[in-house]
Amino acid sequence: MVKVPYIQVTCTDKKDSWLHHANVDRHFAMWQAIYHTKAMFTSSQSGMALFGTAAGPVTADTPLKPFLDDKNEFWTSKRSTSTRAFGYTYPGVEDWGTTPEELAKRVMAEVNRLYGPKAKAAAISAGDGQRKEYSAEIKVDRADSALPLPGRIEVYLNNNTLAGEYSLLGMPKAGDGFASIPLQLAMEESRLDYVGKPAADVVAVLKERIRIVVKNDTGANVAPTAIRSLEVQIQDWDYTPAKADDQFPAYSAGKKWPVTLK
Repeated sequence: MVKVPYIQVTCTDKKDSWLHHANVDRHFAMWQAIYHTKAMFTSSQSGMALFGTAAGPVTADTPLKPFLDDKNEFWTSKRSTSTRAFGYTYPGVEDWGTTPEELAKRVMAEVNRLYGPKAKAAAISAGDGQRKEYSAEIKVDRADSALPLPGRIEVYLNNNTLAGEYSLLGMPKAGDGFASIPLQLAMEESRLDYVGKPAADVVAVLKERIRIVVKNDTGANVAPTAIRSLEVQIQDWDYTPAKADDQFPAYSAGKKWPVTLK
């Protein structure tokens, strides 16, 4: 994975930039194949002025300036929903000679093969019981004058075990920023015993051991308490592991526990 935490504008002639954006496109194509009934957004959101598009509501029919097709018409999100419009696809997302439902199952199996638990058989056999997962939920107002843009927010357990980080680009300058940082691997590396224990007990230990580090684009630390809009919560999730290769775990709504910043 290419880490680009501090860029404000991505250079178009860099190999790592192309690889990164191609992989984002690939992941989105896989997501669309799995959730084919929700492949395109239907809501309207407020957007800022960009490339000659006036500020205002943005929909799936809003022109994607400055990108033109061979008829000199601007592409829209709706017209570019599928990679088919551009004559390509990705391994594992071959969408010909199959139904959307069959393709969704194939792609789910590919996602599990690439990114799922190493011991797939063990994960599948465990599909009859409910489990717990924990994450750190981050929310911050990008217009907060104390928030470094660009910068990053790092989440640690036991001072030196990095659970993950939230990279903040230099733009946009306003709006809420959100990130969800899984804590499972850091908990295992820290040898935190949580299996079978009540969530309240596990969360109490996590709240004691979690450490939030905020850095600006030079790597200098910024006190988390100085960023008034910064909120961190620990969330516990109930989930049931998948019972087959072409299924995903089923998650229930999580419960959030606020963390006091230090």
